[in-house]
Amino acid sequence: MTDREFLAEAKTRNLEIKPTASDPLEKLAKDIIVQPPEVIERMKKLLGK
Repeated sequence: MTDREFLAEAKTRNLEIKPTASDPLEKLAKDIIVQPPEVIERMKKLLGK
């Protein structure tokens, strides 16, 4: 990471920044987004939508 302002802000908030490859993050995002219709409908009910 080269964004000094971001890193300084993270440090003041005691956040640990660990750069990682994008592939695992992309898979995680897809796993979260791609859900069976039953799960989507249940979440809509829980969220009042």
